[in-house]
Amino acid sequence: APLPEESASREEKVISPTWKLMQGDPRLLRTLRLSALGDVVASLQWRRDMGKVELEIKSRELNDSRRRFEQEDESHTACNWNCSVKRAAPFYEKRRMHETKVDAQLSVLHSLERRLQQARSTVAALEIKEGLHKGTPMVLTRTRSRQLDEMSLQSFEIKGGEPAQDEFRDEFMSCCGSDVGEDRSP
Repeated sequence: APLPEESASREEKVISPTWKLMQGDPRLLRTLRLSALGDVVASLQWRRDMGKVELEIKSRELNDSRRRFEQEDESHTACNWNCSVKRAAPFYEKRRMHETKVDAQLSVLHSLERRLQQARSTVAALEIKEGLHKGTPMVLTRTRSRQLDEMSLQSFEIKGGEPAQDEFRDEFMSCCGSDVGEDRSP
């Protein structure tokens, strides 16, 4: 692997401090290359080890979450129709499906916005090119671009429209006395 000084031009090599120290000694050059590569390998090994530790932590979190979910789900297997978990399940399923649809629509909007920006830049380049060919200076008005910017994705965002932590939590009762609340049914 070339050293940073080796990738520079020939004139810079002559005045490089590393090059001056080595004075063209090939053995010293190989040693320096080996040292630089050893540093890169050590850095990559450290990143790998940190990734393994992070993976173990996340795996434990996932297993704990699965275990807690299975325990909570198991506690509601014998519930009747009046159980708040069973009554709330359709609501949360519809909510999840709605959020999936919204995410899909947002990705389509992002794609369209990128295409719109590309088309705008092409139009601007063509207008400038056309103005240069006619010999007249091109005056671009910002009014038209502002009107076009009103069609951007941010124009459709509703402030405060994002879902809260769980705005419907207090409406449902738990039949098992879980952390949702106590069973208040008759």
